[in-house]
Amino acid sequence: MASDGTFKRLVDELVSLHHKHGSWRKVASLSKFEGVSPGTLCSIAKGNYEPKDNELRKRLKLPIIVIQYKHPVTGRFVEKS
Repeated sequence: MASDGTFKRLVDELVSLHHKHGSWRKVASLSKFEGVSPGTLCSIAKGNYEPKDNELRKRLKLPIIVIQYKHPVTGRFVEKS
């Protein structure tokens, strides 16, 4: 998703923090990851999951996802709200 390498940097950081602290609970307790569950951090670090929820993406300093669709009448692309 994040083609600029932001997601890869997050994965690398999580792996490093897990190695340093020894558990996902300890990593999740860091202020940087407040409100993100240990299981979510683990899944991200293992490459099994990239968050789609923009609130979670903001917490993790990932770019938000803007979903667009082609309006059936006007044919213009509009953002999904």
